Amino acid sequence: MEPWRRTILALFVVHLITSAGFSLALPFLPLYVKQLGVESAGAVAFWSGLIFALPAAAMMIASPLWGWVADRYGRKVMLVRSTVAGAVILALMGVVQDVTQLAVLRVLQGLLTGFIAASNALVAATVPKARAGESFGLLKTAAWVGTGLGPLLGGLFADALGFRAAFWVTGGLLALGGLLVIFLVREDFEPQDPTVRRGFFAVYALILRSAGLRRVYALSFLDSFARAILLPVIPLYILALSASPQGVASVTGVLLGLRAFAGAISAYFMGRLGDRLGHGRVVVISGLLMVLLYLPQPFINASWQLVVLQLLVGVVGAGILPGIAALVGLHMPQGNAGAAFGMDSSVQNLARSVGPLFGAAVAAWVSLPGAFASIIGIYVLLVIIALPIRGTKKP
Repeated sequence: MEPWRRTILALFVVHLITSAGFSLALPFLPLYVKQLGVESAGAVAFWSGLIFALPAAAMMIASPLWGWVADRYGRKVMLVRSTVAGAVILALMGVVQDVTQLAVLRVLQGLLTGFIAASNALVAATVPKARAGESFGLLKTAAWVGTGLGPLLGGLFADALGFRAAFWVTGGLLALGGLLVIFLVREDFEPQDPTVRRGFFAVYALILRSAGLRRVYALSFLDSFARAILLPVIPLYILALSASPQGVASVTGVLLGLRAFAGAISAYFMGRLGDRLGHGRVVVISGLLMVLLYLPQPFINASWQLVVLQLLVGVVGAGILPGIAALVGLHMPQGNAGAAFGMDSSVQNLARSVGPLFGAAVAAWVSLPGAFASIIGIYVLLVIIALPIRGTKKP
């Protein structure tokens, strides 16, 4: 087996475990906020949006620095740092006594983790360009499977054992992921020549001068923003559609789980399709289908309808994620994979920091269905920006 394939297989396993760990709390985090003493519906919506937004805001600041460090000292070191730090921080979330302590730990989570950006940089620096879509698609498949298992198990744990136990399971999963990175992931890292090595600001000035990368980063922002809007909204929407609050966490976990599994099935094939047709074309087609799937969601009247439509969203949305990652790899300056994906992570986390706040604000001031309606316009804009992108070869 070629060395790059062995690296991808090792990362597949670690992606699966860490994605499950980081997504375990998604179905019940707004409910955990309520358990920690936040009572009114408006306050729960506000704190839920803030709790979802804080890690992304912190990661937005930290990711460019970690990406620059990765190009100097190696990407595997960054993988170990993110998994070990995540294990400790998420386990501590199971012992907090109020929502302020939870908020502080969520900030630390954003500052010290960032597994996806580090692994993307490692893949971009290792995998042949012609196989970038396939490789990123395979890792997205692992991430979707993990993201599907995490909420499903998290919802079941929350209803059966309580919210705190789910955080302790999360810490254990991430610790296991860290051990696997140490023993399974290999990187033949070659430091940059000191005579051509650029400083932090010079590297990112070079990256941002690329018109192609700026367009790809815009796509990355819009897709991440649209996905983040619903994080604090879905559990509350399911609660509004249900006759009883009993089992809402489980239904939310099933919804997120099925959506993730659907994405897992299609991500690998969508990545390979991008290698053949052009990643920009696949992003455009997927964006158009997302618009069609979100059109009926503000008007549904039963939670099972939301589950079905979000399952289809998982299938279609899987074409956007590996496509954007492959486009970053195709347009990045040589030798700056860590910085290019660090900037992509920063852009995504900017979207994830404001997305939940936007979703919570629309839910509180307009309506829960209004949050779903706002996503339609976002994907229309994404399609318009993606239209000029053609082919798979680096310009």
